[in-house]
Amino acid sequence: MYAKAKYVVVRQQNIQQTMCFASVGKRFSAIVIDVFCVTAVLVTISFFLTANHSDTFYKGWKSLWIDGIYFALIPLILKGGTIGRLVLGLKLIKIDGKQLNFRTMLVREFIGKVGLGMLTLGATYVISIFMVIFRKDRRAIHDFVAKTAVVYKRIDENLIRGEKLKRYS
Repeated sequence: MYAKAKYVVVRQQNIQQTMCFASVGKRFSAIVIDVFCVTAVLVTISFFLTANHSDTFYKGWKSLWIDGIYFALIPLILKGGTIGRLVLGLKLIKIDGKQLNFRTMLVREFIGKVGLGMLTLGATYVISIFMVIFRKDRRAIHDFVAKTAVVYKRIDENLIRGEKLKRYS
């Protein structure tokens, strides 16, 4: 039904590594875990900041900022991972092999996701879902904008046996 995952060969500090693009199911599961974590934090903050506990702190623009901070800063701190990605053995990399940096994460999260999502009234989210399902490199619009990819942290040599490696850049 969907495209079989391919591989990316990246060079980091003169070391060549082969990495497999993360599957659709793993990416989706990581997002579910991350959304649960962010929601838990927002509900907790709302609970302690409001006297009657009926305020909707975790809704609206405040939650957008917390989401943005989580998805932009946590991967820098955890070397490409969010809590969901770490649990599932995934990480975010730059396709050119360079280290993730603050600029890359701002471009990915605030321009590639939030900015384009608002500008297109959510159409880029739907297109990105189809891209992750049907593209061999499993990259969404925000991955192309920031030149990133979600890959498995470790590659199982049995997965690549008999497959040609293709370089994406």
